[in-house]
Amino acid sequence: MTSTVQSASETRTADLDILNEILRGETSALETYSSAMKKFTDEPTLSELSRIYGEHQQSVTRLRERVVQLGGQTSEGSGWWGTFTTSLIGAGKLLGPQIVLATLKQGEGHGASEYTRAIENQDISTDLKPLFSDELAKCHMHISTLDILIAKIEAK
Repeated sequence: MTSTVQSASETRTADLDILNEILRGETSALETYSSAMKKFTDEPTLSELSRIYGEHQQSVTRLRERVVQLGGQTSEGSGWWGTFTTSLIGAGKLLGPQIVLATLKQGEGHGASEYTRAIENQDISTDLKPLFSDELAKCHMHISTLDILIAKIEAK
């Protein structure tokens, strides 16, 4: 009986760890998209970036809710990835709009990898897998949108 309780406790800890790790990534996405949106003035691009930003806000809310439901403390801040990408986006005027969008795409790819790793992790509760799958699908849609935006800039 002790091993079952210990196992449940270990699973809860693993769930909280991965939720907070992904929460930091989503917080990084919010910071990065917020910075990136300041670099664009054309309405179609700004509208798409704003939409993706909103979806990341929803993801942050969902992840925080799950952490609280499990009785954990939510991570605050975005960690080193957020600092790096926000700095890179800040230099966007020097680097150009393609680099800004490519940086966003790289961040989405990183997020997709994190969600995939969480889905494949045998130590994570199966009830979290649908949440991670939904978020992974959003990452792939964001990557497709960013590819389209990059292609439009290259076509000019």
